[in-house]
Amino acid sequence: MCFCDVFENSFQPNDVAVYTENKKFGLQIKNSENITKAQYKKLIRIGENGIFLAQKGSHLGLIDYKGEIIVPFKNNQAERVFTNVRN
Repeated sequence: MCFCDVFENSFQPNDVAVYTENKKFGLQIKNSENITKAQYKKLIRIGENGIFLAQKGSHLGLIDYKGEIIVPFKNNQAERVFTNVRN
């Protein structure tokens, strides 16, 4: 679920941080409101462009800094996730 419409795109990739709640991870505007629920087993920022490698259950996918899915959670290997980005 993406709460980004509430913020009207008033934040940038560098404004986003990973937070933890009940041993799960989510995205939030730094020290402010949550963008996503804490629903990911792993959540790793990739570079400075606001892209995150995320794990839900045993599957990996990519989300952007607004919480929108870029690559669906279908793969269980990071290499396959990044192959989907190139294709």
